[in-house]
Amino acid sequence: MCSFNSISSSNRCDATDGSASHPYRWVVGRFRRNRRDVFCIAPRVWQHATCLHALLVTTVLACAMGLPASAEDPAPAPASAPVHFEALILPEVQIDLSSPAEGIVTGVLVKEGARVSKNDPLVQLNSDEEKIRLQNAELQARQLAEDLQAIKRLYQENAASRDDFNRANLQARQSVAERDLLAIRLRERTISSPTDGNVLRVFKHPGESVQRLEKVAQVIALDRKYLTGFLDDSLLGTVKPGMRAEIRVPRPAPTTMEGVVEVVDPILDPGGQVFRVKIFVNDPEGLLTVGTRVPVELHRE
Repeated sequence: MCSFNSISSSNRCDATDGSASHPYRWVVGRFRRNRRDVFCIAPRVWQHATCLHALLVTTVLACAMGLPASAEDPAPAPASAPVHFEALILPEVQIDLSSPAEGIVTGVLVKEGARVSKNDPLVQLNSDEEKIRLQNAELQARQLAEDLQAIKRLYQENAASRDDFNRANLQARQSVAERDLLAIRLRERTISSPTDGNVLRVFKHPGESVQRLEKVAQVIALDRKYLTGFLDDSLLGTVKPGMRAEIRVPRPAPTTMEGVVEVVDPILDPGGQVFRVKIFVNDPEGLLTVGTRVPVELHRE
């Protein structure tokens, strides 16, 4: 939109057509467009044309010129235009396995890079002592359970007091709890994978000691990955979870994959005035390489 502000003084020039002299007049108009002064020169107008006609011609020309907006006031992109950016590929799950108990490593049951399933054993700690304790606890629990049944029969025949029955019942329950606790401690001597995935690293070898909560192995799940990228703050509020993303895979052969926006940070990074976006994608064929960056086109329709 442009509007006419003022008319400058005109300059006179003469043109000759045969033997006759035809005076012309040039009209200069000043306009305001996007906070800039724009000067336009009207075509030659006959001397006898009215000033109103000159103003009209000059105004129409200026508006029809389609002058671009100023650099200080760029036109905003349509809200539905795709967003292009680069994103870093990361595994959906990357787990550092820690030992729940201290001990000595007696066996490493997998190699680095091996494919494992959930609950597959990875590292074994010494467990002879725990096995013996569990066996004793199972025998004691079985014996106390039999004693409880005998006291119960006597109590029903009024040959044993209620206190005797309650005491036997309590002892039997305590023995079962002790047995279950020792069974848990025995299971902790075997460190297993908590998910389907691949063994990325093994940090211990047979004969080495392990402290409680010390890292012993690393497992990653590669069938599903997420891509993380950062967008300019001007896009905050226009990018939402559920939007479709097109991911361009450069190798081994150029192709595209589709993902879905699952996380959009609601706050800006104060350092760069950007916000984070996470896109999840199923990748059973392993086309996306963890640690690399790929172009992403985010569709906001």
